[in-house]
Order: sequence, then C-alpha cells, then structure tokens
Amino acid sequence: PDFIKASQLADKQGWVAVDQATLQSTKFDNVFALGDCISTPNSKTAAAITSQAPVLVHNLMKFVEGKPLDGAYKGYSSCPILIGKNKVMLAEFGYGGKLMETFSAETGKFPLSLLGQEGALQERLFYFLKRTVLPFAYWNMWVKGRWYGTNGPFKPDVTKK
Repeated sequence: PDFIKASQLADKQGWVAVDQATLQSTKFDNVFALGDCISTPNSKTAAAITSQAPVLVHNLMKFVEGKPLDGAYKGYSSCPILIGKNKVMLAEFGYGGKLMETFSAETGKFPLSLLGQEGALQERLFYFLKRTVLPFAYWNMWVKGRWYGTNGPFKPDVTKK
C-alpha cells in the first residue's frame, strides 16, 4: 500500500523491510511485521502467515524480555492448485524453492508423511482440506490464535536449528 511505501519502514521496493528469519524490522528494532506487506522472498499466502505468526510472537516476546531473537521463519508457503474436478495438488515450499511438503515421506511430519503427496486419494483429500478443513480452521481457530498451519492446533517450535 502507498502508506507503507511512503513510510520510513519501507525498503526501495515499497515492502516493510524485515529480517527474513526473525521478521523484525531492519530499520526499527521495536517493529515486527508479517504477511503480504513484508520484504521476505516468498509467496504471500495465508499458509505463509500461519507460519510467520508464531515466529513473530515468539521473537516479539524475546525482544520484550531483552533476550536474543531465536525464532526463525523458513519461508514456508503453500498454494493449493486445482488440477481437476474435486482434485487439488498442494505446492508447498520455503525460501529458495526448497520443498517443504507436509505429506511427503522426505519432508513431511509424522504421521502425515505416511500418506504421501501423490495419488488419487491424496488429490481428493487435499481438495477436502482446501474446501472444508482450511476455511473452518482459518475462521474458527487461526484468527483466535489456536491454529498453527501445518502443525494444526499444536504450537510449533520456531527456534532456529
């Protein structure tokens, strides 16, 4: 937005300039930001924000306590892509295009990693998630601080590793 572009918070491209891991402003130590307005090199999606929010809260609390910021956002984003009637493919990735697939045997989280990322069953399940589960989770849990994206209702460990 123009008001950000015109502010001292903005970088040359008009984004709120933040450290891509901590989400702290690179211009003002007492400012943190997330979402579609920040300078991180990732897709601006609701899935990205669900991964950014716990990092921002964690680091903001550390800042208030006068402790080092040890939370890190890894660029996670997800784009559910309709590939047919009632079929969705999940494209999940982090900074630099690194695959961060929730259901993949290689990058997923147990027990979801057992399901896998490919196949007719998965395409239908991902459609159900996009159509039913994710809107419910967003409106009834995430906006109330009780949904953590790929971790569901379980608060993630956001510390740098």
